[in-house]
Amino acid sequence: MVQILKNILTERDNETFELISVLTLLAMVGMVGFAGYDLIHNNARFDPEKYGIGVATILGGSGLGRFLKKDTEHMGGTPSP
Repeated sequence: MVQILKNILTERDNETFELISVLTLLAMVGMVGFAGYDLIHNNARFDPEKYGIGVATILGGSGLGRFLKKDTEHMGGTPSP
C-alpha cells in the first residue's frame, strides 16, 4: 500500500513528491472527512450532486495542473537548457 501511494504521489523518479498529486489527495481526503462530519454530527442530508461537483472540480484542476506540467518534467538523461 505504501509503494502504491508513493507511485501516485511522486514524479517519474519515484523520489520527488509532486505538489499537484499531494494537494489533490489532501483535498479529496478533506472533502470526504468534512462530508462525513456533516452527516454524523450535524445530521445533515447528504447531497450527492454537490459532492460530485466538488470532486469533479478537484479532479479537473488536478488534471489541468498535470497537463500544464508535462513539458517541464525531467525525463531522465541530461536535461536540456
